[in-house]
Amino acid sequence: MKKCKGISLMLAAMLLAQSCVVPAMASDTDTYPQENGYYVETAPEDEVVPEEEDPQYWAEAHRGEIQNSQLAAYGVDHSWFTPRPLKDGETLRKGVDIAQFQGNIDWATVKKNGIEFAFIRVGYRGWGTGSLAEDKLVYQNLQGAIDSGIQVGVYIYSQAITVAEAKEEAQFVLSRIRGYSVTLPVVIDYEYADDPSTGRLTGRLYQANLSKNQATAICNAFCEEVTAAGYRGAVYANKNMLEKQLNPSQLTGAVWLAHYASKTDYGADHEFWQCTSSGYVEGIPSQNVDLDYWYDAGVSALPFKDVAVTRWSYEAILQAYERGLINGMSPTRFDPAGIATRGQLATMLYRLSGSPEVTGSSTFTDLTMQYYRDPIAWAQQNGVINGVGQNRFAPETAVTRQDMITMLYRLSGEPETKGDLSGFQDAGKVAGYAKKAVVWAVENDILKGSNDSKIMPLNNATREQVATFLVRYISYAGL
Repeated sequence: MKKCKGISLMLAAMLLAQSCVVPAMASDTDTYPQENGYYVETAPEDEVVPEEEDPQYWAEAHRGEIQNSQLAAYGVDHSWFTPRPLKDGETLRKGVDIAQFQGNIDWATVKKNGIEFAFIRVGYRGWGTGSLAEDKLVYQNLQGAIDSGIQVGVYIYSQAITVAEAKEEAQFVLSRIRGYSVTLPVVIDYEYADDPSTGRLTGRLYQANLSKNQATAICNAFCEEVTAAGYRGAVYANKNMLEKQLNPSQLTGAVWLAHYASKTDYGADHEFWQCTSSGYVEGIPSQNVDLDYWYDAGVSALPFKDVAVTRWSYEAILQAYERGLINGMSPTRFDPAGIATRGQLATMLYRLSGSPEVTGSSTFTDLTMQYYRDPIAWAQQNGVINGVGQNRFAPETAVTRQDMITMLYRLSGEPETKGDLSGFQDAGKVAGYAKKAVVWAVENDILKGSNDSKIMPLNNATREQVATFLVRYISYAGL
């Protein structure tokens, strides 16, 4: 992968010994092997992507070649880096990520030298044409790593600029890993390409100038596609991309952070950390290699493949799920960053109250789904909800954060409050009917606000936010 710019001075000094290396052109094979013995056609010959179209090609060529003897002398291995402190239950594991540019790898030797996992490139989307192409050593690397007892994940160097292209990339990867034991995430490598003549950022993804929401939707579309196929999805991005071009809290997959520093100062959740592109591992010939860490939290107690154990909301989702308050969107998909509806929230509050027997029905005329009819009737009869006017509840409409808090406040019996919202930048956006509820939520640590002291009352509540608020309410109420 092409990586982030901020490499440490000690590693930069090593690169003075580099010389430019240009990999051989890709072979013109029209089939690729599968472990189960059958073959699948690739793109027709007239659709073969020139190697110069590979967004990773120029990054690898420019980082050059350092002979094994030189690298060994410098000793650039995992000991040069300091991972973040481990959370309860986590195990720190050392790994690498690999593309065709690393040559013919002796995976048994790599394993003997302490590497426990590897991310292997399946292919890429051309930064100019937008065509998809395979990594020419993908099957060799997959089989070699697996046979050596190394846990394997895969990635595609993306240049997707639409949700449709992200799904196309996901299917491209999925069709090529059938038959292989891929136990780590399937990753969208989401980063800009470099101009081969100037080294400046370029390519179709960079030139698309996508908004944060657009870019995040593309990454989520990829992750959701691979999740539906039974794999875990993840997003690889450097620190700058995560902070400025994506909404990390809304990503549905795991995060693989690229940040070249002896110790990263990236504060948001991430399951993997790529710490350098200039490492040395015996068994990987001639070229330097990316070094990675994995904060392995073990097996998730949840059935949902899109909720990593390292996700900020994991514990809340787990507690809400185990208490029967919240279910998935499918047996294996929770959709943590998806929007919660008013009908879903009413149903969760009903379950939280013990799912009491309901007599009669609500007065609302827009209830189309059977699952929320009794919960909404109960909520209306007990003063938890009022509707939106004209005998309507709008059950399929997204629930706002202030409405979610208001429903919880009514469920608590609307206790008196003493505080105010002066500490929040957007306090003036809270509707009059919701002010007491929001003050109550702040006083009782149910609402803690964002990192920049915002309530965001009009924002739609996500499913993981609802789970978090429910668990905090349970703690408050002693349930």
